[in-house]
Amino acid sequence: MISKQVSNFEGLVISVSQYGEDSAIVSFATDSGLVPLLARGIYKPKSQLKPLLIVGNLLKIDYKHTEKGLYIASSLLVIFDASEAMSNYQESVFLLLLSELSMNLYKYGDSYPYKEVSTLISSLLNKGDCLSTTLLLLGTFYRSLGINENVNSCIGCGKKEDIVAYSLQEGGFLCSKCLEGYKNVEPCSTLELYVLKFSFMPINQVYLSKTVPQKEGLKILNGLLNNLVDYFDLHPIKTLPVFISALTN
Repeated sequence: MISKQVSNFEGLVISVSQYGEDSAIVSFATDSGLVPLLARGIYKPKSQLKPLLIVGNLLKIDYKHTEKGLYIASSLLVIFDASEAMSNYQESVFLLLLSELSMNLYKYGDSYPYKEVSTLISSLLNKGDCLSTTLLLLGTFYRSLGINENVNSCIGCGKKEDIVAYSLQEGGFLCSKCLEGYKNVEPCSTLELYVLKFSFMPINQVYLSKTVPQKEGLKILNGLLNNLVDYFDLHPIKTLPVFISALTN
């Protein structure tokens, strides 16, 4: 049964799947969490719901609610338009990676950091650095999912000095003395430690304007993603090779 009452919410388009001949189910992130949104007739030429087809769009939606937990879109207002990303290869692949990661890490009803993610998308489309933005995205996901990485002090003794390595599996930074207890962890460069710490910084203009070094950034990116794959027993991220290629070519 469909409610007769029309309500509205603000949110972010995360993923789109065709439903039937001309409709779609949109995974839409809101303050209430990730919800399934039915966009009837969206593929018809004159549909006013077409902004729901663009991952990364920030929208205000008028909807009706069904007893089965499905939301049916009736009209919308565009708050932020991400469609210009389609003309930039790096930005379009970033949105593909965002969509795949989100749908692997979050289920319907889960809390999703859509405001922070919207800010990251907006920053990227305003000439932000793609690799740096992606690292901040991963840090945002880690926080949202409750995965704590200590990038301020040693996870073994709590000391802030003499940090020489890190272990994402164990939870963060290691000093030279505590590193001796982790036989499979190698010391790393100061730049790698900087990039890892950067990934978990707040989403604000100070960090959105920074650019990380590519070599160290790619290493930390792969480490953070592989840790998520292992932590949640996911399949390898299909869009990752395409994303890395977009960053390096």
